[in-house]
Amino acid sequence: MPKLRCFIAVDIPPFAKDVLAEIQKGFDDLVLDVKWVRPANIHLTLKFFAAVDEPQLEKVRTGTLEIAGNYSQFIIRIRKTWVYPSFSRPRVIWTGIEASDSSLSAIRESLECGLESLGFPRERRDFTPHLTLGRFRSGKGKKPLQERMKSMAQTHCEPIHVHSLTLYKSQLTPQGSIYTVLEKFPLHPAEA
Repeated sequence: MPKLRCFIAVDIPPFAKDVLAEIQKGFDDLVLDVKWVRPANIHLTLKFFAAVDEPQLEKVRTGTLEIAGNYSQFIIRIRKTWVYPSFSRPRVIWTGIEASDSSLSAIRESLECGLESLGFPRERRDFTPHLTLGRFRSGKGKKPLQERMKSMAQTHCEPIHVHSLTLYKSQLTPQGSIYTVLEKFPLHPAEA
């Protein structure tokens, strides 16, 4: 059986994807060499797996189910749009995420620890919660982009209620990635 590319993510609801699409449109008048992410594909990645086989996928499912069961639902908010790693070497245009409490970081750390114990290597980079809006193919247009971003206000969007984690399969195609939901892992209802 072929190995799958997959990832665990927090889903972004349609109303928030509409806000992110408007942010992307706000750059239409700039001449940028950016491949924009389709709004329907925007998600908050918590853990990526480059290639897993069926027995490994079952470990991912079991581990994620157990981890999700330890956490309550929480709220995230979309914040400022920026460039990673820097304007001198832009690779990604992203919008930052702020959580209502430490749940998001705690879940991410639990996924790293729990899945590492099942044989999956830890991510070496620090976790910066973000939503990728586009990827630079070159630095073309980075100066006007920098000026635009400096003048942009923080994004206003309704809070996003996170009810579950989602395991996706990712298939690369010439037209872009296709994401298929493999399973959802519910979080406990938030206490009133």
